[in-house]
Amino acid sequence: MATIALYSGMINGMPGLIDDLKKSVGEYNAELFSLKNCMLSVNKSVCDLDEVIASVRASTQIQEEKIASLEQLRQNCGNFVADVVRIDGAVADLINRNKENFYSQYGYLRPECEKNGWENICDGLASAAEWCKEHWKLMATVLIVIAAIVLICTGVGGILGAMALGALFGAGIGGMVGGVMSLLSGGSFLEGFENGAFSGAVAGIISGGMGFALSGGSAVALSLGRILAIGGISGAGSSLVSDLGDILLKGEDISWDQVLLNTAASAAFGAAFSGAFYGLSRGVSALKLRFGSSGPDKGPVEFTTPKNNVTNENIAQTRSYVRGCNEALKDGALSPSGRVSTKGSLGFQAHKAARAEKRAAAASGNPYQGNVGHVPDTTWTGTAQPHSWMDLSPSVNKSLGAQALKYPIGYQPTKFVFKSPEFNVLKFQSLWGGSSGSAYSGSGEN
Repeated sequence: MATIALYSGMINGMPGLIDDLKKSVGEYNAELFSLKNCMLSVNKSVCDLDEVIASVRASTQIQEEKIASLEQLRQNCGNFVADVVRIDGAVADLINRNKENFYSQYGYLRPECEKNGWENICDGLASAAEWCKEHWKLMATVLIVIAAIVLICTGVGGILGAMALGALFGAGIGGMVGGVMSLLSGGSFLEGFENGAFSGAVAGIISGGMGFALSGGSAVALSLGRILAIGGISGAGSSLVSDLGDILLKGEDISWDQVLLNTAASAAFGAAFSGAFYGLSRGVSALKLRFGSSGPDKGPVEFTTPKNNVTNENIAQTRSYVRGCNEALKDGALSPSGRVSTKGSLGFQAHKAARAEKRAAAASGNPYQGNVGHVPDTTWTGTAQPHSWMDLSPSVNKSLGAQALKYPIGYQPTKFVFKSPEFNVLKFQSLWGGSSGSAYSGSGEN
């Protein structure tokens, strides 16, 4: 209810204006009376003013009637103003008695001037809550991105690390695509970015977790069927979460038929997009192998015993490691994409698997004496679980890992070769316990 404001000053001034008008009429009547007296003193032989005198008398009578009418008008206005003041006061008292009850039911109609500090705070909180309700996807995306950054910066690997990376990439790519699509369709870039970033983040979480699980935490390439499954499920999941959030948080009226239709469409789009990306990546890889390589991307891989710790035991361990690598190559246990990086979740999973193997060996009564070695190393298989395990001395294990770094990412071994260390006579004597005999061969062998 709007506040009623009566400009009573203007109404209260009306009697005064009427009195002024009445005074002016009276003065005019007095002037007519004087004029009539002057005209009566004029000799009729000089000028006959009977008609003029009659007209003045008539005007005088009219002015007297006007004065009476103005007096009546003044009295009526006074009575009206008195009634208005009385009624306005009664209404004001009634409003003051009942306005709190009214505003308790229709609080949105309360004027700002009548609100107290607490009500203003409540209005601000209500506005903030309404904004959060309208932009819940933006807030959820921000929280997801912050959590993903924390996970990555703290070095958390495994499936959580993969999901965090997926969320970051998904939010960035989805936000840009959504914003551009909205802008092209005549909408707002920010609104499209908000919706796209949320859907991309959710899809990235799902695809990152599924990709890690289906690949066993390795860097091996997934099959087309698994790629399509990941794309379809991540698209369907992001659409379902988005629609359910709009229904529960924003209160939008979305039918379940529409929810299912959106989910199915998003699943089809996600699978199609993943399949197209898979085909594109395979095509690019094929072109790179055919035209883009400036040097050999495959060939033999050589390992030798660490030169600063050449002992019979270390030589035997290195030979055995090379034999195990060739067996893995023969069994097809190497990464199809060649050597892979072991940074991030893959390295974490490899260390985790080694710790589990060490505990299992100790529990079986055959504990490791040195390091638990992957054969071949994870960088060649792309998996946390190796083709076989081997008890390696710390120096050999460290040396084998360092020697693998000489080969670029993507390098595909055609065979593994043991290259015998070069020694001088003193080293030969220290190994074989004598000063005679033929020098140790420096030739490489498988």
